[in-house]
This record gives sequence, C-alpha cells and structure tokens, in this order.
Amino acid sequence: MRIRETAVMKPVRSAEAAFDGLQGAWRFDRQISDQATMSGEASFEWGGSQCLLYKERGRIQLKSGTTHDAHRSYIYTRLPDGFSIWFADAQPRLFHEVHLYQDGACWVADATHLCGDDTYVTFYRFAPDGSFFVRHDVAGPRKSYVSTTRFVRR
Repeated sequence: MRIRETAVMKPVRSAEAAFDGLQGAWRFDRQISDQATMSGEASFEWGGSQCLLYKERGRIQLKSGTTHDAHRSYIYTRLPDGFSIWFADAQPRLFHEVHLYQDGACWVADATHLCGDDTYVTFYRFAPDGSFFVRHDVAGPRKSYVSTTRFVRR
C-alpha cells in the first residue's frame, strides 16, 4: 500500500517567515461576491534572492453556470516587514505594499490600491498552520465586489 505524501505546513513565526513560506505549490479556492467562484493551483517560485514569481491557473464558474479557464501572474518582492506585489507586465507596476504585523497567532496586513476611480482594499492573514487568506474589497464607479481566497499547500 502506498501512502500519499502531504506537504508539511511550517508555522509562520515572523514577517520574514511568511514571505519565505510562500515558495512552492498551493491550492486555492476563491469566492467573488455572489458573482463567481474559482478553484485552481498557484505557485511561488524564486526569481532572485528577494523576489518570488506568482502564477495561478484555475477554472472560474460564473453565477450563470458558465465556466472559463483563468490565469494571472504577479511579482512579490521582500520588504523588511512583509512584501510588495507588482503586476507582472512588461513594465512591472506596483499593486501595493504589505506590511505584516502579529495579531495573536497570525500575521496580518491590509493594503490599498487605487485603479482610476476604483479602490482595492486588501486584507492578508497568514495562519499558524501555514495556510493564508486574501480578501479584496473593491469599490468604485466601475467595480463593486468582494473577493476572498484561501490558499493551502499542495
């Protein structure tokens, strides 16, 4: 009988450990208000000593039942107390900076990004078991939704 190996979830004990702990393969589940759900796989791979390249691929299901393949990429760079996230364009642009602080057993942060007249307020929570949670509250004349994503090790 073959026993399936499971990824070891390392405890997050510092902002630096939260950044370093991102490296590797993840599963994610996302809820976008009452508009859509998405599940898929994500990876963080080193792109230099202070940089992680984030890629996600998954299947999004709209409220209508229609499904589509979806993907996106970001660049994460280390900061002394967290990380910054950049759009992975030909000319990378800053999405926001994440400055982590301890809240009980978790490391958390919030960050804001302005996109024209739309505002993205994002909350991060790194749990002691190594999983993490990201919530985007998006509001403006063109957008209004909440996206919540939970990441667990593959």
